[in-house]
Order: sequence, then structure tokens, then C-alpha cells
Amino acid sequence: MRLALHGDGSATVKGNPLFICPRFDFRDFLVRVAKYSNVEERVAVLLDTFGSVPWLWDTPDELRFDCKDRELVGAEFQVAGEAADPEDSAHLSAAPAVHPGGLRAERTGTGLTRSSL
Repeated sequence: MRLALHGDGSATVKGNPLFICPRFDFRDFLVRVAKYSNVEERVAVLLDTFGSVPWLWDTPDELRFDCKDRELVGAEFQVAGEAADPEDSAHLSAAPAVHPGGLRAERTGTGLTRSSL
């Protein structure tokens, strides 16, 4: 399965899944799936990876990939401040099929620098 990211970026499901327990950040309304636990460790991860980043006042979900093997090493997902209206979600079809595995960027480049999912 291939995911299209902002611009010309894409990633494919392959390899091993992340075995990191998700953490909830209630102050910033985030779900983090990453090995870092403080600001210093997060900065180190940002320097050693590529992926999506905030753009101006936007706060997109964030995917981070290892620069060498392009494997997914972490993710941050924004939690909505309020639930969607039932009528907005009523037209959604069944959940997509589950594909166990990791996520690998097709290539490094500008297509992944400002992605929002």
C-alpha cells in the first residue's frame, strides 16, 4: 500500500512496524509515537530525520523518517479539540484494511517537508 504525502512525496507500507507505545500529551492535544521523551531528545530526532514539519501557523500531523534507510521512526498526531458532527462522519465508508508493517519513504526530498495528513 502506498500513501501519497503533500507535494510529490510518497511512502510505502513495508518492513517492521513501530513497537513504540503511543503517549498522550494532554497539554498540546497530541498523540506521540516516538522514542524521545523530552525537548533535547526531540531536537536530536529532528536533526537525524526528515519528514513533515509545521508550516507558518499550521500544525499538521508529523511523520519522521530515518535519513539513511528512510524507515518511519516516529509520528505525532493532532487530537481534535472537539468531536466531529455525526452528520459529517455518517458518509464515511467502512474502515480501511489493516496492513501490519512499517512505513518507508520512497525518497528524501521536499515533498515530505510540509506534509499534512
